Amino acid sequence: IKPFASSQSCRDAMTTYKMCYQPKNSHNKTEYFVDIDNDEEAAWHAKNYCDLYGYKLIDIKPVDK
Repeated sequence: IKPFASSQSCRDAMTTYKMCYQPKNSHNKTEYFVDIDNDEEAAWHAKNYCDLYGYKLIDIKPVDK
């Protein structure tokens, strides 16, 4: 990971993550989480989303800029 110059804000470091999940009796679907600080936060959001709706989490990964 490259360090940010001091003139860049934390907002510049936020990332969009793509989540793949599977609802019961359905095909895989995709959702996006925007302005996430890091992989751990993205995983936490994805797990909570899937737990809330009873979906199976397939994958969560950052979207290349």
